[in-house]
Amino acid sequence: METVERRSDTLSSVRNAARILNSFTADNPTQRVSDIALDLDLSKSTVSRLLATLALEGLVYKEPDTQEYRLGTNVLTMAGVLIHNMDIHKEAAPLLNQVVLQTGETTHLAILDGLDTIYIHKEEATHPTRIKTHLGRRNPSYCTSSGKV
Repeated sequence: METVERRSDTLSSVRNAARILNSFTADNPTQRVSDIALDLDLSKSTVSRLLATLALEGLVYKEPDTQEYRLGTNVLTMAGVLIHNMDIHKEAAPLLNQVVLQTGETTHLAILDGLDTIYIHKEEATHPTRIKTHLGRRNPSYCTSSGKV
């Protein structure tokens, strides 16, 4: 993905909503309004209104007990559409399965996005040793074997 510089012809509310969605990570899956506001240098009222709108669209979900937000199921739906319509994913899936059958090792398919590696497919081996990876996770390329390749 290309990084878009801040320009005068962009909508700040859309940009801020995207920044909020991007603030949720595997290491930070739930957040409070005040934490998001502080991290993104936005007012709590702006964050609260944007989260309410994102919740109406199913992009975030507010936990009733803790008042924390997490990504909503519509994000998963969109990710599935993206991944399963990527040509590389369609072409590579049978090959990854074949590698697992021949080597008995777990295989990954990753793409390079800037200086980061993003896992988009994983075929697990059958032996009990498991590799803990998360599809969609972004890692600095120098930290992963896929990124080094």
